Amino acid sequence: VAHFSVSEVVQFWMSVDTAQLPSVAAAKALNDKVTREDLWKKAAAELGVPAKDIPKGSSRGSERFFDGGVYDPTKPQAYLDSLKIKR
Repeated sequence: VAHFSVSEVVQFWMSVDTAQLPSVAAAKALNDKVTREDLWKKAAAELGVPAKDIPKGSSRGSERFFDGGVYDPTKPQAYLDSLKIKR
């Protein structure tokens, strides 16, 4: 989930007029500072979410979207490159 957020940040910057387009690496570094996996996992446990339903890792793996696009969290740039609409 967090990695998808990284690509969304980069995609947003691609859609606005700015000279400060962040790289995937820069967006990931920022995301890692603000996405606290430890907090949402702790909150889920405290709310009684069964341990089997709390992800062990930070990714749900590859996802296929309604438009047929595939997001692989290990390759965020490939997802951005695959988008049909570009600036």
